[in-house]
Amino acid sequence: MGPKILGSLFALIGAACWVFGIYSYIDTRSFAAHAVAVEGTVIELQVQRSSQGITYLPVVDYADVAGKRHTLYSSVSSNPPAYFVEQKVRVLYRPDDPEFPLHAKIEGTSQLWGIAIFMGVFGSIFFLVGAVVLMLAWKGMGLSFGRSWTYSKEITFGGKQGRDP
Repeated sequence: MGPKILGSLFALIGAACWVFGIYSYIDTRSFAAHAVAVEGTVIELQVQRSSQGITYLPVVDYADVAGKRHTLYSSVSSNPPAYFVEQKVRVLYRPDDPEFPLHAKIEGTSQLWGIAIFMGVFGSIFFLVGAVVLMLAWKGMGLSFGRSWTYSKEITFGGKQGRDP
């Protein structure tokens, strides 16, 4: 695969991540602007096991504005745990959401903005790598993949000409 194709692919993946990150930001901003905040209590930290290790998922008990009790299973787990059992947290939800309480969230940076931040950073890295590869390839900077890199230059040693390997 040539550097122009590889650079284009990286830049395209980066741009797609940006688009998804921007969509996630707009969606979360809209959610937070129309959400109702209530107090909840972390009642459990569920252990999540995976090939990468163990993480802890907070489970929150809260009552909506009508007084009906709900249990929120966070969509974000972490290690070390971000919360502890019996910790008071703010829960955001939209009462007009037809799928309530499925979209309720703990108010916190990683809980609300984690996807948007991750996709923005990931997209930026991929886009910048792709852009640099494309610039070097288009400027003829000798960038090539799958071939050996060689450089030679005529030099003069004390009046004798030779080649620098």
